[in-house]
Amino acid sequence: SIEIARNGSILANIVGDSSGFIDTSPEPGLNQYEVRGVLLGLSSAASSCSSEVSVPVNLVSLPSLDATPGEGLEIPLSAVLELPTEGFSIPISYDPLLFAVDAVDLQDADTAGADFFMAETDGVSGLTSIFLIFDSEDIQHIPAGNNRVLCRILGHVTPTTPAGTSLILSLPATAGLPPISAVIVQNNGAGYSPSRTDGQIAVNSAPAGAFIRGDANGDTTIDLADAISVLDFLFSGGTNPACQNAADANDDDQINIADAVQILDALFVGGAPLPPPGNGSCLSDPTTGSLTCSQGICP
Repeated sequence: SIEIARNGSILANIVGDSSGFIDTSPEPGLNQYEVRGVLLGLSSAASSCSSEVSVPVNLVSLPSLDATPGEGLEIPLSAVLELPTEGFSIPISYDPLLFAVDAVDLQDADTAGADFFMAETDGVSGLTSIFLIFDSEDIQHIPAGNNRVLCRILGHVTPTTPAGTSLILSLPATAGLPPISAVIVQNNGAGYSPSRTDGQIAVNSAPAGAFIRGDANGDTTIDLADAISVLDFLFSGGTNPACQNAADANDDDQINIADAVQILDALFVGGAPLPPPGNGSCLSDPTTGSLTCSQGICP
């Protein structure tokens, strides 16, 4: 037989009349090979050669965006991949007082069909770690190329983030305990550290007339007091809401008892989320109508 070693470790044993061998997963950098003939347990002197293997050039990046306090965002994690890619692990860190990750998914990503996908978020430390793997023997991988979307991050700027804040979504080489490293898996299971471009969110003031759907009393939070405020206006001679659009909790361009019910349903019965701008987002009304918001109130 013929024994082949790479960098001091046995790589393969092949039949004695073989005329060639292909190393399908060389290590990055210099690879030293030794080839010996083996007969009846006795090895010949080694013949040696070397091969320099360059590391694939990969870049993982997050975009630069504009947002307002409380605004929800869909953020693509994208990559430039030199080779077809079998998987990755990517940590993302951020200030948890300024930003929160709500979910990570593969919608509209180039990673559909992955054999394993997981995202873990530590909201206290501000760290989200994302893992994805294709079976290395499967022909389906993430294609090489530019602007490959690895996943989609759903998150929001916290409502208390001051306007003028520059919020960084960092792509560190390693983060967390135990440490998670940024790795791109290519070449049948070889892991390579990619170049990384951090994301940035410029937090701007909310536009005039911006509001939070359901915040009928204008205290920038949605709670039982907002439903009471709507009922008080309708039936007890309470003051007209300063932002009628906010009191229109179901976005039907009317203020009536259904709005109080909608708020209560969302708070206590697990009902559907309030229409935009809801869930803490403070923005202009995306729908047209007769109601106004003469006094927009944002955190």
